[in-house]
Amino acid sequence: YVAIPVFTLSFREYLVFRKGRGLSQGELLEEYLRRGGFPLVALGDYDDRAAWQLAEGIYHTVVSRDIVKRHRVARQDLFDRVVRFVIENVGKTFSANSISTFLKNEHRSVSVESIYNYLRVEDTESETILSTNVLFGVQSIKRKNADLTGNYYDYALGANYMVNGAEPTMLILGMGCGTFASETLKYTPQFKIEGVEIDRKIIDLTYEYFDLDPAVRVVEYDGRAYLKDAGIYDVIMVDAYQDITIPFQMSSVEFFSLVQEHLAPDGVLVVNLNMVADVKDNINDYLKDTINRVFRVVYECPTDETNCILFASDNPSILNVFDHKTASLTGPIRSMMERVRAKTVLTGKGDHILTDDRAPVELLGMKVLDAMIREELDYYRELFRGKSISEMLELLN
Repeated sequence: YVAIPVFTLSFREYLVFRKGRGLSQGELLEEYLRRGGFPLVALGDYDDRAAWQLAEGIYHTVVSRDIVKRHRVARQDLFDRVVRFVIENVGKTFSANSISTFLKNEHRSVSVESIYNYLRVEDTESETILSTNVLFGVQSIKRKNADLTGNYYDYALGANYMVNGAEPTMLILGMGCGTFASETLKYTPQFKIEGVEIDRKIIDLTYEYFDLDPAVRVVEYDGRAYLKDAGIYDVIMVDAYQDITIPFQMSSVEFFSLVQEHLAPDGVLVVNLNMVADVKDNINDYLKDTINRVFRVVYECPTDETNCILFASDNPSILNVFDHKTASLTGPIRSMMERVRAKTVLTGKGDHILTDDRAPVELLGMKVLDAMIREELDYYRELFRGKSISEMLELLN
């Protein structure tokens, strides 16, 4: 389809629509501020009450038809309150925290993190997925009729075959709804797993929709803060990066040094990088170089999506361990690990280092996003070059 943005009238346009009504510009400005810029309202001779009824009808039609039904919003009353707050604060600076405070004053309890992560669970015959407010992909997935997820989690499973031990331990920072934990227990059930997730709502969804094994302990906490007093683990998974939403405190050399302190001597750090793009000096270059500054070896494994999995360790022989432990695998997991081994290469070292004092992760992430958008626009620019409107519509269909 073709999206055609349609805006309400600017004040200059409103003056044209209301010309000849015998009102001064000051009176028209006051009227415009009270009634808004819907053309239907501007063209008619309505009083304030009738104008409000028209505007409210338009709002409810758009919200009910295009948002609530399409995105299956379960709590429309809560959604309406959030929308009202945003509309009433146009032109002001506000945050998720102020929205949460507003809702508490309205006797509606919603955490700040849940405001940031507007959550949607889609449950179909074949899969259950969790989507938040990110641009690409999903945050958790459960395939009901498949052995593997078909997502980056499958590649990250390679870390489980890079460590030894009869009862290895794992910590997942950025648990989501437990996809990686469930995959780990399915193929390497000897693991004992802990997870950390900052959003209570996501934790609740984990047990309601994603059937996480109750033996997996999940804690509501910030990942770095939890790690300070945590134990020692054979595998630590960092899956806390969502598009350009990268917590700076979990991207610095100090953070990865803390991770190193809580890994066993031959332990493995596995990190999910997303928004991978061919852009010089991008956020992922910084993260790779920063992790390389801490660990003896860092391997990267690009997935079939826009993700890249990093395996970092102070044990230079983790691929030898991997080869030994995967040799006896069979079925889909064997094919998956063969793919991981074929794609995994040693990461080069560089000087793009993030620290607690300097970690401009949002700016670096935006750089990648801008490049991805430019690449997409270039594709359509070439596709539509020299085409008529009807030809372009046919191409899009």
